[in-house]
Amino acid sequence: MLAKSTGPAVVKAGGDRWFFITATYVFGHQPQADTTRFVAQAGGKVPGGRGYPFPEATDLSALLVPAQASGANVTRPPTRSLPPPPPDP
Repeated sequence: MLAKSTGPAVVKAGGDRWFFITATYVFGHQPQADTTRFVAQAGGKVPGGRGYPFPEATDLSALLVPAQASGANVTRPPTRSLPPPPPDP
């Protein structure tokens, strides 16, 4: 499980405050819940997180403001890459 290996290793390396940007479907929620549990067991904290509608959202920039304001030193991005924006005409 990626959450079990990555979460504690990042906490040990100094990334002890996490903010999640999570797709609002099961493969977004479950990895966040798993990682939160392992981060907490390693002594880290999760001061916040925000969800976005999957797959409709294409611009997550508004989610970066609360991530920055949370004081987190780790921001966990979406579990799936969004498609690139269309080229300028």
